[in-house]
Amino acid sequence: MKKSINIIPETVAGEENNWLMEISKAGIDVLFYTTHPLTINGLIKYEYNELELHEHLPEYVAQVAAEDWNKMAFKNTDISFNFSEFILHPQQENASDNVAELMNANFGKNNAVKLLEEKVKSRGINVFYRMDEELLAQCKKHYHHATMHSSTALQLTAVTVSATVLRLDVYSNFIKLILFKEGQLQTVLVKDYVSTNDVVFYMLQLCTLYNVNVLNVKIICTGMVTADGNLYLAINNYFSDVSMPGLADEISIAAVMQDIAPSFYYNLVMLASCVS
Repeated sequence: MKKSINIIPETVAGEENNWLMEISKAGIDVLFYTTHPLTINGLIKYEYNELELHEHLPEYVAQVAAEDWNKMAFKNTDISFNFSEFILHPQQENASDNVAELMNANFGKNNAVKLLEEKVKSRGINVFYRMDEELLAQCKKHYHHATMHSSTALQLTAVTVSATVLRLDVYSNFIKLILFKEGQLQTVLVKDYVSTNDVVFYMLQLCTLYNVNVLNVKIICTGMVTADGNLYLAINNYFSDVSMPGLADEISIAAVMQDIAPSFYYNLVMLASCVS
């Protein structure tokens, strides 16, 4: 595991500071922030080899927990899990019994996982997701004060759209696609990718599946994508309305963060805005 970004704010100590950690198959990201107003003070991005993920991820969490920044005081701490084994389900009583069977059918039976649930009240759905029990144990051992979340649930809580929109979140080895049609959530899809062509293919395939005209859908790109990069240029070859959102005007960025492209941590800010 290595760090691609390592910005720890000088003001990290004290009761007013918070951090949010997102754990995914691409890496472990930690966003440092304060509130009132929301101010982004630092960012650490840990990257690991996906081929070793299932074997070493609990170990990687322990390594992160041993770093010096953990010794400082924080007001709020949150951990958000961003993995592909999840199901969106209408809110209803005793739904977990049925969902467990659906999980096994979709992702295979696994006795080493725990089924978790998070409500998205604004959309009337629950996000059920499976988590490796050893990973959960390590998180609770080292970060017992942290609140656990589903990144998908937080994203669906944060996003408000009234048009036809396809959100593309790009990580180093996977993408997340969130499709809205005339403001209504259609699906959330997570796919591994190797090349730019893979990403464009999945986007076009999803639009075809849900009868979305590529000329009438707004594409919003976040994550490991830049306006002059090959991926962004390739997407523009197939879609007519493509953009990368900036942070809201009321969000402040500390001086130490000015050289980091906001798209690289936009999703973390979105998650932090839901829990702060």
